[in-house]
Amino acid sequence: MIPKKSLFKISFNHYLKHKIQSVLLILGISLGVAVIVAIDIANINARKSFDKSLRSISGKTTHNIYSSTAGLSEDLYFSLRKILGYKNIIPIIEEPVYLKQFPAQQFKIIGIDPFSENSLLSFFGSHDIRLDSRSFELFLTEPNGAIISDQLLSKLDLQLGESFFFNSNSTQREIKIVGVIKSGNQDTLAFSNKILVDIATAQELVDYKGRLSRIDLNLKSYSKDKIDEIKNFINSKYPESYLIRSDAVAKQSKKLTKSFELNLTALSLMTLLIAFFLIYNSFNYSLVVRRPLFSILRSIGVTSKEIFYLILTEALIIGAVSSVIGLALGIILGEFSVRLVSNTLSNIYSVFGQTTFEISPLSLLKAVAIGITAVFSAAIIPSLEARFIGPVSLSSRSYFNLSFMRFVPYLFLTGAFMVSLGLYITVFSVSSIQITFIGLFFIIIGYTLLLPALMVILGRILNRFARPFLGKIYLIACRNYTGSIDKNYIATASLTIAVAVFLSMTVLIESFRSTLTLWLENTFASDVFISVTDRPSENKGLDFSLLQKINSIDGVKNIGYSRKIELITDGYGKLNLIALSENPPINPQIISGLIGDFKDLDRLEGDTVLLSESFNNRYKERLKDGYLFIPTKKGKHRFIIAGVFSDFATQRGTLIVKHDLFQKFWDDNKITSISLDVSPGFEIGNILRNIRSKIPESYNYRLSTNRDLKESAHKIFNQTFAITNAMRIIAFLVAFFGILGALVALELSRKKEIGVLRSLGVKVSEVKKLIFFETGIIGLLSGILSIPLGLIMAYILVNVISLKSFGWTIGFLIKPIYLIEAVFISLLAAMLAGIYPSKVFSKIRISEAIREE
Repeated sequence: MIPKKSLFKISFNHYLKHKIQSVLLILGISLGVAVIVAIDIANINARKSFDKSLRSISGKTTHNIYSSTAGLSEDLYFSLRKILGYKNIIPIIEEPVYLKQFPAQQFKIIGIDPFSENSLLSFFGSHDIRLDSRSFELFLTEPNGAIISDQLLSKLDLQLGESFFFNSNSTQREIKIVGVIKSGNQDTLAFSNKILVDIATAQELVDYKGRLSRIDLNLKSYSKDKIDEIKNFINSKYPESYLIRSDAVAKQSKKLTKSFELNLTALSLMTLLIAFFLIYNSFNYSLVVRRPLFSILRSIGVTSKEIFYLILTEALIIGAVSSVIGLALGIILGEFSVRLVSNTLSNIYSVFGQTTFEISPLSLLKAVAIGITAVFSAAIIPSLEARFIGPVSLSSRSYFNLSFMRFVPYLFLTGAFMVSLGLYITVFSVSSIQITFIGLFFIIIGYTLLLPALMVILGRILNRFARPFLGKIYLIACRNYTGSIDKNYIATASLTIAVAVFLSMTVLIESFRSTLTLWLENTFASDVFISVTDRPSENKGLDFSLLQKINSIDGVKNIGYSRKIELITDGYGKLNLIALSENPPINPQIISGLIGDFKDLDRLEGDTVLLSESFNNRYKERLKDGYLFIPTKKGKHRFIIAGVFSDFATQRGTLIVKHDLFQKFWDDNKITSISLDVSPGFEIGNILRNIRSKIPESYNYRLSTNRDLKESAHKIFNQTFAITNAMRIIAFLVAFFGILGALVALELSRKKEIGVLRSLGVKVSEVKKLIFFETGIIGLLSGILSIPLGLIMAYILVNVISLKSFGWTIGFLIKPIYLIEAVFISLLAAMLAGIYPSKVFSKIRISEAIREE
């Protein structure tokens, strides 16, 4: 009987003897764990930052009052104060500003009334944020005094008592720092982009005299009848204002980001699936190559039970060590992922302050558990083989392949059933997005069960058609491949799934890019665009008189305009409302008309409105009657839904009305955007200079050509899809390092076979060729097999999941180059894995190789 210590020493020596394979084994497992940690960290931190941003200025309020016009009248606040007193009502001014030091980054001026009871509590007390008494005193007495976070103070590189500047209507405004919120806890991060001032100061700074952005109310102790009474009072006296629950907008924003998070989670789960396969793959090969060793140990008296526990103990140790390394890599990768996810969410939803970076112990435990489970899964079959299969069979290469091949028909039938079920769930059944993802995973798992049979078929095809051209060495490689399906299966499956995920992401991104390009071409056809740089929430704009000035410029024709404002509704959250002139700056691409055969914007008559596709899909059930209520200056009004248009500018929801209807209900004479064409023979540069001379310096505006507008849109697109691109690259890297270790181990396990071939006269160059043929066959077939799975996944991502998640219809684009790229990447990864074994076998002595026979 061999002591257990000696058994472990034999196992340990194996890893020392094969250092390269050992490093690749640990690296493959570590990368798999790292991906799980990184995506989990990104998701959790982005969600926390989003939640903090939404609640950072809500405090304990239960309701808010907004206006459908540019700001609330102060009179409403004073009237309500008589009803509610000071305790439960807080006036707020909240306006985006751009600081002189950071012209491209948005900050927010927050104005509060410090004498309203619970006002400061609303901002500080509910978030456990402390402010010293001296700072509070200066906040009340110092002209233009402001409280900012220490993150912003550091960013501005200023000290307490110093000032900074921003521009408002081309007037430079000064703000003096009188207090600093210290980063005592994570809640302070929500204030990193906010500047807190007294409400009177805010009105001066952002030209909001006599107006408020909103009013916060705490009506928790009020009955429903009392709240209805307040609502009726507002509707009767101030019809342009409306009361909504404070959580209505937050819930809508969370609903929007939930779709993004769900998609990111699904992508991470696909990468996790690759990681699981590769962890399994990496450790499985380290055991498969030692079957002859286990056979010898069994022959000299080591019991099957001892080998069984040896393998499982080895799995636990390697899994634990690799997982710890993976945790460290995952935290580093997670920091990068957090920035990408936050940038994407900021581009889409524009709500983030400074992003948090927290590491959840649960995420680390989950990653370690998955890593060790994958390693144990890889160890269980070889350990059972070592326990229940006799020593002679254990050392036989053909025994395992023949045993595996008996199960191939059953695997094929099971896989076909799972793929069919997955296709039915994702494509043909009306189900939730979560069920759709489950269907997608059924397809992926089912397809991997089809692979052994497909590998045999493709291997035989390659053998038959390529043999006359590539010679006997190629024939040996093909027979090795089809004769070792049991060994090649996991490597092929891992690489196939990885490349399929890569291909599906490529098709998704390029399909979206192509659809966006076509949408931009059709929607923005004018030569020049003038637009205010202020956000719709500010409801600012250009004067109507500017139209005549610009129209008088020689070379200007087809001038049009639009007005864009933000509406905050109780039932639909925040919406953009766009009013279009007869010759509008945008040409909405109407994809469905709900009144007859409506397809033409000129037929938009009466109290009718167009809805963006994402908004219509999100509230399809609620809008099925063909109308919706929108808050206007005259109170809520019922508008008939005339049609649905394609819109990739925002996911929140956009409504389009004709400008005369907008004037009727909102009485707003501002312009948000102007478009025009340049007459033939006129230089566009001269036209732009003449336009600039006509626009007063007090306006915050952007003057851009058609080309500039589209380049800006594509830049935002690239930033938004940065995380998807990163996931695509990570999937490939995980696959590459995993497959590298697996194929290196596979080739090096054939040392004796190579020795025999050398003794029969096979040259070193032919041995190298054989190795590259074998790895090349695995790479080529994995690439070919990845195409059907990749295209199915891409179709589901583009036409099912994107539509259900974001409400956008995206054109499905396939180019031959995408398929060629997938096969090339798979082939390249596999061929690179053959470099090291080819170098080892080129130097091996024939006698040394055969001695072990």
